[in-house]
Amino acid sequence: MDQHKKNILFVEYCPDLKGGGAQRVFLDLMKSINKEKYNIFAAFPSINNSQLAAEIPKDAIRFHYDSKSPQKNKNKIMSYLIFIIFIPINTIIGTFRIKRYDIEVVYVHSIISGFHFSIAKYFVNFKLIYHEHNLVSQRPAMHLWRSMFDFVNYQSDMVIANSHATALSLKEYGSEESKIAVVHNGILIEDFDDKLSESRGMARLGFKKDTTPIIVGMVGHFRPWKGQHYFAESMKNAKKYNNDIHYVVVGGFHDQQYYQDVCEYIELEGISDNVTITGHQENVSELMACMDIVVVPSVPEPFGLVVLEAMMMKKPVIAFNVGGPSEIIQHGETGILVSEIKSEALGDEIGMLSNDLPMRERMGLKGRELLSSDFTCRAQAKNIESVLETLFIQ
Repeated sequence: MDQHKKNILFVEYCPDLKGGGAQRVFLDLMKSINKEKYNIFAAFPSINNSQLAAEIPKDAIRFHYDSKSPQKNKNKIMSYLIFIIFIPINTIIGTFRIKRYDIEVVYVHSIISGFHFSIAKYFVNFKLIYHEHNLVSQRPAMHLWRSMFDFVNYQSDMVIANSHATALSLKEYGSEESKIAVVHNGILIEDFDDKLSESRGMARLGFKKDTTPIIVGMVGHFRPWKGQHYFAESMKNAKKYNNDIHYVVVGGFHDQQYYQDVCEYIELEGISDNVTITGHQENVSELMACMDIVVVPSVPEPFGLVVLEAMMMKKPVIAFNVGGPSEIIQHGETGILVSEIKSEALGDEIGMLSNDLPMRERMGLKGRELLSSDFTCRAQAKNIESVLETLFIQ
């Protein structure tokens, strides 16, 4: 460990990469931050066969961290009791490590880990950065969670918002405006073989290239705000423009009832033959490579990492003109922003773009250019480093 560098501890409470974009941002930040300036420490659940652990940078100093976050699929009372019992234990362990390794900044991505290290600030001196990935309205409505959120915001030296929409929601819920910095997410840009990725994706979806319809896809766990219902309902209008369209929905069944409701709608409308639901998938880029159009129907959407992933694959994106997508997509250039939050309006735009191959190709190329200039992991890391430098001179 280089004594001339600043020591930063990144903390993550989730052991896998199925939870959403926050875990991916956690990993990519550690990989992209300037190693000539910072020594990287990582605290996370080090369980066997963890996807997260496998991608932690090898030069990071690792700590085991088990937040005892309440689990939905377990006894609720017991789960919360265990979480409460372990609060002082996790706080003591965190305080010890900060002192032992002279940690100057702790970077957290969740309220739970933020809560542990907010308490630790009473016992040891360090800077706390809380990175908010969701609109505050998407957080649990329980009094306990709201109290924890308020405490973490009060104790944090800086709050990173992944979009201006997220920053606005933080301010509306009482976060101190002077503490909030907007830093858009970025992704690691990968070189890929377009034809090979598309071929593999087609095989996984069961399509033959010579007889393939226009594939319109979305990626996201089944949750009401992710908008699978808008997506399914949009097919009625889309087919008015192009009857040769097939919808693909990629994502795990986070909300079982919502998933059942969407499936029931698809069945009742008689469009089952035109819709493929894959469930959770690894290597989503192969599936995205087959899509002619990527749709992000989330309402509200705090950022939309899938927009960047589509841009990397040179795909045009259609999204509602709200939240993060409205800050990423250049309307008419890299995709389409739909002003009306209605499935009919979404379907109209899908249908029209499905008939315009030159426009789709042009948007895909411009999207890739925009991604390369503004939304890389290194661009995000540089903005985070600017925030860090501000903290160090306070």
